[in-house]
Amino acid sequence: MGAGIIFKTYTGAPEWVGIVVMGITVILYCMAGGIRSIMITDVIQGILMVATAVVTFFVSLQLGGGLEVINQHLADTDMSLLSHPGQNNSMPWQNYVSMIIMWSFFTIGQPHLFTKFFTMKNYNVMFKAVLLGTLGMWFSATLIEWCGVTGRMSFPNLTGTDTDFIVPLILQAGVHPVISSLMVAGIFSAGMSTVSGVLITSTSAVTRDLYQKIFNKEATDKDAFIMSRYVTVGLGVLAICIGIYKPSSIFQLVLFSFGGLGIWAAPILAGLYWKRATKIGAFASVIVGEIVYILLTTTFTSLTFGFNPLIVAWIIAMVVLIVVSLCTKPASAETIRRHFDDLEKC
Repeated sequence: MGAGIIFKTYTGAPEWVGIVVMGITVILYCMAGGIRSIMITDVIQGILMVATAVVTFFVSLQLGGGLEVINQHLADTDMSLLSHPGQNNSMPWQNYVSMIIMWSFFTIGQPHLFTKFFTMKNYNVMFKAVLLGTLGMWFSATLIEWCGVTGRMSFPNLTGTDTDFIVPLILQAGVHPVISSLMVAGIFSAGMSTVSGVLITSTSAVTRDLYQKIFNKEATDKDAFIMSRYVTVGLGVLAICIGIYKPSSIFQLVLFSFGGLGIWAAPILAGLYWKRATKIGAFASVIVGEIVYILLTTTFTSLTFGFNPLIVAWIIAMVVLIVVSLCTKPASAETIRRHFDDLEKC
């Protein structure tokens, strides 16, 4: 969807053109390079994302006449824009707390992020990656979020899903077309890094965990590899179709998907630190947690007490994991020894 918005802003072409172009690009390099291509492109894309965030923020300040002028304009327009909980009570304290918890703690539950830790050489590399990744994401995300406020001065008429256009509009209006094009690559990067990570993780889950380990245990690694390419294309085309359909704004889609994947923080944490956790308990917690999350998001919204549905659903998922694990057969002593001995050595 982000690619479609950029194409429409810069060329006037229909949004579906940009969505298809980016979708095909991601599918091709995921097919060609697998997890290694994802790691390399993420580094390049991460650098572009940070650079774009910095340039966009300062350009938005320039377009608006400076921070003091922007603040005065917002105050004259509506004082609620500068005070908690925001205009039309858009950010009550429950939602504010939910956002902090979601974008920090629940990041560990994202399979497309968590699996990348398995590719790291040792604990020292992982430790540095966590620090650099967290700082880079915090820095770039904060500046881009501020652009939503500072950009209101220059583009006051954006409403609803049109607010997704704010960053490319700022760049298009405030910098030379060549620089603007380079910065737009950073916006592309933000979408591509997420899509590629989800795509490669989903493909691995289907071909390795489901096909090779459950449905066809006789399948060789070569069979799984060949099948992975078909699965990558299939899932990629599905993503393209969802992008063209555009069921909601980018932020709402990200928020919903991030919350659904955040449920996985329950079995991940239990598997790392609780020896009594079981495989059945992990499966049960994810299944129940996802069902509860969807119901709280779509039907029983009042039961969230103003918090993001993930908070309530994850608590229920943890309770289910603990109860089911205590009622089922624990992992073998060899499995526990191997896992926790290796963990302690780290």
